[in-house]
Amino acid sequence: MADVLEVQPRSDEEFNDWLNHPDVDNAQPLINEIFGESDRGATLIAVEILNGQLEKIIISKVPEFVASGKKLKDLMNFNGPFGTFSSKIKVAAVNRWLHERTYRSIEALRALRNEAAHSNIKFSLKNHDQQLDRFLDLGDGAPVHIHNIAMQTLMEAYVEGLTREGERLSESIGTNPFDTPEKLQTALKNNPGWPEKLEEQLPRMKLAIGVYLFLGLLLAASDR
Repeated sequence: MADVLEVQPRSDEEFNDWLNHPDVDNAQPLINEIFGESDRGATLIAVEILNGQLEKIIISKVPEFVASGKKLKDLMNFNGPFGTFSSKIKVAAVNRWLHERTYRSIEALRALRNEAAHSNIKFSLKNHDQQLDRFLDLGDGAPVHIHNIAMQTLMEAYVEGLTREGERLSESIGTNPFDTPEKLQTALKNNPGWPEKLEEQLPRMKLAIGVYLFLGLLLAASDR
């Protein structure tokens, strides 16, 4: 994955360091929530994660004479100059925490959030796949790589779920109907609805992976 990102780590170890940043770890529970939410809720959570991280970075760079007293609160409240997601994005771009590609990426997510927040009908990420791909465009070929990773993750989780169910059934009925690859394949063939279920989950998984990678890139740039 590292080889398709716009900002290139110097090594696999550095790439892992980006993704093992304490702030990425702290965001992991919220990132996990993205997958379990509705498409609308997932989009709003994705923005909240990145908005919160941008705010934390900005505050960490504020000089002490501004950070004291009421000044910082006035800067960061909704009516302040750094109070909106849009204004935080601009601050990040000016300070080079965002490169051109990551700037376009987060702007695409902001537009997607606006669609989700203001739509008066059911919001579906599947109907905004081009906009989602623009958010995932963190490097050449990144949307395709993320799509493949998301699909593989979902498939593995589905098969793992069947395996656990087989172990549970083995304890209760004395036999495991999913204890061989052949039996697992048969179970999948006999459940024709599973591809549709994975397709419904896929956009949220892609969004969650995109947020995870974006956080790593943002923190790497702001720490330099």
